Amino acid sequence: MKTFFFFILTLSILISACSNSSQDHQNSNAPNNPLDSTQYKSIKTTKEYSTNPDGSAKESQISATVFYSDKEIKIVFQGDSTWTFEVKEKTEKKEGITFVLNDKKFKELFISSGSLPLITLTTHTETSNITLM
Repeated sequence: MKTFFFFILTLSILISACSNSSQDHQNSNAPNNPLDSTQYKSIKTTKEYSTNPDGSAKESQISATVFYSDKEIKIVFQGDSTWTFEVKEKTEKKEGITFVLNDKKFKELFISSGSLPLITLTTHTETSNITLM
């Protein structure tokens, strides 16, 4: 009887250990999805306003989704391309969130607070800025 109990106990420990290692293995082989909703917040946009160097603005209809976290921002344009930015610094205020970017063209991205947030990409020269909404 003791041998049978010891066998059942050993078998259950072995099954439990294999079960946990299987879960760890599945998690490590899961595709690295940078757009995972647990890591990123997202905003869908349908319009783009581009500021021209002369100060005029151009409106375009687009379909883009902005994914942002404390470390990275991705702007995914439907069927076109993806822009990825590394975040150097993040500041949250009542007006919205400002991300200081590590990028050659854009110095910061601002997401306004509210039910219809505006997303503004500011260039280093502060001309040719882009606003998504």
